Amino acid sequence: MNILSYLKSFLDKQSDKNKTTAVSEKSSNANDKLEELRGFLQSKQSEEIQKDYSVETPSYQRYEYEAPSDESIKSSAEAELGDYFNKGETSIKDEYAAKEKNLNASRADSERLFDDSSEKLKTAYKQTAQAMSDDSLKRGLARSSIALNEQAAVSNAYLDDLDKLIAQRDQRISDIDSELNELDSQLQSALDSFKISYAAKLTQRMNELKEEREKNKREAIKYNNSLLKQEYDERVAKEEREKKQSSDSLNDQDRALNSQKEALMREFYEKAVEALESLSADEARELLQDPIFRDNLNDYYYYTLYYRYR
Repeated sequence: MNILSYLKSFLDKQSDKNKTTAVSEKSSNANDKLEELRGFLQSKQSEEIQKDYSVETPSYQRYEYEAPSDESIKSSAEAELGDYFNKGETSIKDEYAAKEKNLNASRADSERLFDDSSEKLKTAYKQTAQAMSDDSLKRGLARSSIALNEQAAVSNAYLDDLDKLIAQRDQRISDIDSELNELDSQLQSALDSFKISYAAKLTQRMNELKEEREKNKREAIKYNNSLLKQEYDERVAKEEREKKQSSDSLNDQDRALNSQKEALMREFYEKAVEALESLSADEARELLQDPIFRDNLNDYYYYTLYYRYR
């Protein structure tokens, strides 16, 4: 039993017996002195509590791993792939914008080609018609049926060739318009395929981050378990060392405890004498009936007081 347990036993006994104390009524002065003695014992107990009698054992700082949530992992993966997604989507849109621009340019070229070709065709037939008219005039056939038939043939040939140019232009423009109309669906299809690819990459990266999280959890547990083992091993080693010194140490502790008990009892006795001396003889005899004196003094000190004030 150490001095802390010794002091606690004093106060426990005093508290239990206080309810059945033989002294039913005391003077105010006697009560004050009794409270002073109790306060003295409590102060000694408080001093003893503040002393550290514990055996120091090694303790190491644990690693506290704050595992990210699934939502946090998703946000991290999206941030990592954000540049990939933005560049990929922009690249696809730019590619189809360039296709649309080229097709519109081809459509405009078809219109210009038709205009140029039709104008050249018109000029060529005008020149042919004029040459035939001049020839008929020279031959005196300007108003003959032969000349009129030749002019009609030239005019019909011009119209046939012009119809062919128009048909070629319309076919080219129709083909271009069909390609332009398909571009939107092709663009949407390309974007959808890219988003599927992105979703796969995102899922893969999230799974990698989750695996990294689980790995960090395992490493934290492994590290903290190694600390527990290290603490246990050091504590066992320390206990073994202490066992070798236990015999001498226990003897020293017993002597120290007995010395502390004796010093405390002597100090309490002196406080008791001081308190009793301040009272009248009757008050002193009455106060001595309180269990606090019997519980905290050995026979020598108790009966010294008893015979002094009987």
